[in-house]
This record gives sequence, C-alpha cells and structure tokens, in this order.
Amino acid sequence: MANSERFVLTASVLELSNGFLRNFDIRARARPFLIALAEKTGLSVHLAVRDRLDMVVIDSIRPRSAVLVSRLEVGGRMDLSRTAVGRAYLSVLSAEERQALIGSLQTASGDDWPAIARGLQLGLDYARDHGFAISIGKWHHGLNAIAAGFVGPSEERYSVNCGGAAHSCPPETLVGDVAPALLDCVTQIALEIGGKAGTPFFDQAD
Repeated sequence: MANSERFVLTASVLELSNGFLRNFDIRARARPFLIALAEKTGLSVHLAVRDRLDMVVIDSIRPRSAVLVSRLEVGGRMDLSRTAVGRAYLSVLSAEERQALIGSLQTASGDDWPAIARGLQLGLDYARDHGFAISIGKWHHGLNAIAAGFVGPSEERYSVNCGGAAHSCPPETLVGDVAPALLDCVTQIALEIGGKAGTPFFDQAD
C-alpha cells in the first residue's frame, strides 16, 4: 500500500513537471514572435493556456512604445467564456472537447448561464468565421482585445491575446490592422513548433 501511494504521487508530480516543461519550451520558442507582434501593434500581448475554467498567462509582452498597456502579468487569470483569449482557446478544441468544456462552464455559472451562453455562442461563431475572437469591453470596461488559438505538436492548445485600452485599439483598428498581424504571428509560432494554427476543429456539427 505504501509503495503504491508513493508511485501515484511520483506519477502525478511527473505529469505536472512534463506539462510545465512543455509550456516553458513553447513559451521560449514563441517569445520572439510575440515581441514582434507587440512592437508592430503597440499593444500588450499575452500567451495563455487553460487551467480548469480559466485562461492563465504564461508570457506577457509590453511594447516599448506604449504608455497605457494591460498590466496582466504571468500567472494572471482571465475568464474563459467572456474573453477573446478564452473563446480563441475554445475555437481550437475538437467539437467533443469544446462541448464538454462548455458543459462545465454551464454548471459553474448557475443562473448566470443564459446571458453568458448567448455571448459565448456569438463569440465562437465570430471565431469560426474570421479565424480570431474579439472582445470589446466585455471582460473589463475600457479594454478591447482580439485573440487567436493554435495547437501544439502534442495537441495541447494555446491562445495569443493582443489588446489594450479602448481608445488605442477601437474595434475597427483591431479587425483591420491588428488581426492580420495576430494571425501571422500565430501561424509563425505554429510553424516554429510543428503545430497547427487557425480553427481546424470546427465542423458542421458546430
């Protein structure tokens, strides 16, 4: 029994360590592209992964040229259902994985779910049609952002968020100017790590 307990603990720790090392490697290889995106757009850029029902920042880049930028640091959490970064993550899940995670979000949201679900579905429809998600003042008033997801070489999912104060990145600027740079960034990261960019897992069932 004691030996069995030690084995389970060791396996659990090893799994956590492997996940950390994998994310650390992706972060290191993605960073040059994230820096280039931040400098090109003048906006804050974040690389995030999912932890339970939140998105967690694993890298945060602030452009040198910007005065007012997001202060979200590494380890910061963002809402999965209401943010661009969360919706972009959902967009690169398989239909089965996406529905299971949405079910968990519904359970956790309780009576607030109908309002959340409407916004989430609109956000996912937008991501499917455009290849990126957008959030205009929905998570924090006065902050706008877009995000795009990608798939790592071992099928792990990541999301790149780009945004800032509403006056510096109105919707038309995000869609017309920032989105092409974001999508190019995500494509370059996917090529660098041997992953996949875009929303490849949406299908007709969605």
